[in-house]
Amino acid sequence: MRITSKTKYALLALGEFKEKDKTVSIRELSEKYLISRKYLERIFSDLETCGIVKGKRGPKGGYSLTKKTDELTLKDIIVCLEKRIDVIHCEDLKKDCIYKKNCYIYPVWDNLNNMINKYLSSITLEKLLIGGKNECKD
Repeated sequence: MRITSKTKYALLALGEFKEKDKTVSIRELSEKYLISRKYLERIFSDLETCGIVKGKRGPKGGYSLTKKTDELTLKDIIVCLEKRIDVIHCEDLKKDCIYKKNCYIYPVWDNLNNMINKYLSSITLEKLLIGGKNECKD
């Protein structure tokens, strides 16, 4: 699993949704975080496609969350932007791999993937916004 700048910038930008029902413009985010508008537009387009944010056009337009911050997980965001979060990209990890039966390392990768998925599913955007530092202690 590799977290790209796309996800890092998305999480930074999503931090602006601390206030309930807030609408944030790409221009404001670009100026505040010094990220190009074009790149933020691509990020938010992907987030909108995944149903994480919704866009509103016009003078008071921008993006807002489609879910409450306590319903949106870090896993939701990462999967949306990175497409996968598996540590190992064994194409047959979840399928009927001919080597799976005799593969001594498969259970390790499978357990690690499950642990990461469970951990990322347990962290909501709300938890990050009120003190994500505490999430790294486990």
